[in-house]
Amino acid sequence: MRSWQRSELASSPRVMGDPELLAAVTELTGSKIEASWLLASVDSTMEPEHVAATALALARRRRAGEPLQYLIGRWPFRFIELDLDARVLIPRPETEQLVGEVLEVWRTHRPDARRLTLVDLGTGSGAMGLSIRSELEAEARFHRTILTDVSLDALEVATANARRLGHLDVELCAGSWFDALDPSLLGSVDLLVSNPPYVTDSFRTEMAVELGYEPEGALFSAEGPDGTPGFADVARIVSQAAAWMASGGVLGVEMAEHHVVPAALIAERSDFARVERFVDLAGKPRGIVAVKS
Repeated sequence: MRSWQRSELASSPRVMGDPELLAAVTELTGSKIEASWLLASVDSTMEPEHVAATALALARRRRAGEPLQYLIGRWPFRFIELDLDARVLIPRPETEQLVGEVLEVWRTHRPDARRLTLVDLGTGSGAMGLSIRSELEAEARFHRTILTDVSLDALEVATANARRLGHLDVELCAGSWFDALDPSLLGSVDLLVSNPPYVTDSFRTEMAVELGYEPEGALFSAEGPDGTPGFADVARIVSQAAAWMASGGVLGVEMAEHHVVPAALIAERSDFARVERFVDLAGKPRGIVAVKS
């Protein structure tokens, strides 16, 4: 790879469009698309040599395995953009798909556009809750939108995203799952979504380098009460959800492939009239969407 010299860069009036810099960043990252995104994220008002130095530094961090989303600091999720950093999990396409499944079921069963109470448990960046709120605003009125997380760091990120999106009435609550909610909400939640930790501890030795940059608390879970690995948080949410939800309310939970069958059985025994298992883009079971009786 050609070495970039300070004197050469200083003489370039448009380093962001310099094909040699793009080539250098591409060689470091191994991807021209990622290189373009990194270059686009750099403040172009800096001096050219600083732009190039910053871009190359980001490329080296990417080569070391740091997730692209953290390096850029912002990432799209369905129809919104989220600020992201290492305090929160990076939202996946599967999570976007779950939001779509929840919205489809809600529109089928609850077209009355009543004043909704929406809860996103373990919200992280706010992805699911803020996306649903944004997409339904034109067709429904919201009574309350509540985002919870046990991590205060994550709640700071979610708060910033809610404000940037203009959702100034969103409530941010700290606590573990339903412990974060006021008991007055029992029986009143219309939309309840969650993407809890579900990775088994044994997976640590096999996981990709990128996952090591994400918060462990958002990834790993203990075995469930039935002994299913990584099922503890999923089982707790699904088993307790019905008590908090209004009749006709929609529950959506993402989980591991091997959790879908036991989670669906719990939901069917927990006052949910309809339980659907959704399949992700890779054709694997990835969660459940259920309607409260």
